[in-house]
Amino acid sequence: MITKLRQIPAYVYIMWVMISWLFVGRLVKKGLFGDGLLYASMSRNMAEGRGSWWQPYFSSSYWIEGMPTYYYENPPLMLWLESLLFRVSGDHWWVEKLFCVFVFVANVLAIRYLWMAISKYFGIVRQHWPLAVVFWMLIPVSLWGNVNNMMDNLMLTFCLLSTAFILIACYDNNALHRNLYVIGAAISIYLGVLAKGPVALYPLAFPGILWFCRLSLSLSRATFTTIGATTIFVSIFALMLYLIPASAEYFKIYWEQRLKAVIVGSRADDLVSGWARFYIIYQIFLESSVLLGLLIIIWFTNKWQKITSKSTPKLSWTFVLLGLAASLPILASTKQSGIYLIPGLPMFSIGFGIWISEWFGPFLEKKLSTLMTISFISLSVVGIVVASLNFGTYRREAGFIKDIEDLRNHVSVGSRIGVCDKSMHDFMVQTYMQRMGKYELTTIGSNPPFIMIDKKCTSTEIDQIASYVKLNDPPHESWQLYKEK
Repeated sequence: MITKLRQIPAYVYIMWVMISWLFVGRLVKKGLFGDGLLYASMSRNMAEGRGSWWQPYFSSSYWIEGMPTYYYENPPLMLWLESLLFRVSGDHWWVEKLFCVFVFVANVLAIRYLWMAISKYFGIVRQHWPLAVVFWMLIPVSLWGNVNNMMDNLMLTFCLLSTAFILIACYDNNALHRNLYVIGAAISIYLGVLAKGPVALYPLAFPGILWFCRLSLSLSRATFTTIGATTIFVSIFALMLYLIPASAEYFKIYWEQRLKAVIVGSRADDLVSGWARFYIIYQIFLESSVLLGLLIIIWFTNKWQKITSKSTPKLSWTFVLLGLAASLPILASTKQSGIYLIPGLPMFSIGFGIWISEWFGPFLEKKLSTLMTISFISLSVVGIVVASLNFGTYRREAGFIKDIEDLRNHVSVGSRIGVCDKSMHDFMVQTYMQRMGKYELTTIGSNPPFIMIDKKCTSTEIDQIASYVKLNDPPHESWQLYKEK
């Protein structure tokens, strides 16, 4: 048994250790970034009949001023899929965590599929595909996004698939196969746009990048693949808008409320302008810093030991350029964040994985010692055991989560609760209260049955609770609860 396990390369074990400690270990704990809570809330609401496919519903107290009752900030595909999981599983705190697992596995499989396609046409070693996963998990925002129920993770799945389909369409010698993969790429791009938005279009640049890097692709084949996939995508999208009027209304509002707003900076929450838009370039270097550090170390080591590569670096640069094609258009946006790099940065990890595979192929194939094999297996097992012991503990906002869990013992789920103005516009308060208790937050002056007073309340707001009685049992860390007499 140990003899067979020793045949498994170290990078495979490293992948499993990283997954058990960095992914599973963080996933099993309570607490999410606000966007993940927002999406989980709307998915749960949709599963329970509040809101619909083209009118996702968060709450009547959605905190962005001047916005409609329903949610039009992002396309809704992820909400649809996650709502199906809520329908099957019911409303539990771990449902969105389980959805993260499904998306993570889908992305790992998609990376593997893309690597196999690269291997078929460019001769890289098929078995080295875990390298791309290891380097992907070394990108901080990718690791963070995988455990926070982000739409960008689902869009990445379709970006990886469309990139693989486009690659095959560019190099397959069978005309029928090429056409089928062009159709597959177009459908994947369509689903990627439905998952998060137009960033999913970046694989359409892949044929041009392959031709530009002179990777044995004719200009006519590159042009046909790009135009074919683009035409089919546009046709599918236009057909959807024509046949489903609700979708046309959705994307009309999405354009006016979100896309147009982030380009011209017409919203109060979209404030990046001028030279500040170049922040995203700094963010690209920051998120890729571990990979860049490894690249520099290996380059100097090779120079010192006089190691030369027997193959071209063009293929690696192709994926770096594809990652930039996904990331640099964010310069046009007045709303910037490292989160928006999640769909493109994995292309850097694939390019780096190809480069490592080309330079260190023989070294990577060396057998492990028995001690190393046992150590890697033990680390993976311990990681899973530690994660199991931490299931249901708190990863972030522990005090706030505990208060809401206790609040449900005193205020029935779905109740209307009055809060002060600052809490009304507090992203964390709104998302946790809706996700964990379906609570509809409102202003104190609207005479709700319950009022929560916290440190952010003004004296004027506190004066409005004269007709309410304080509930002293139990005391809360985050607020004081009052009930109307």
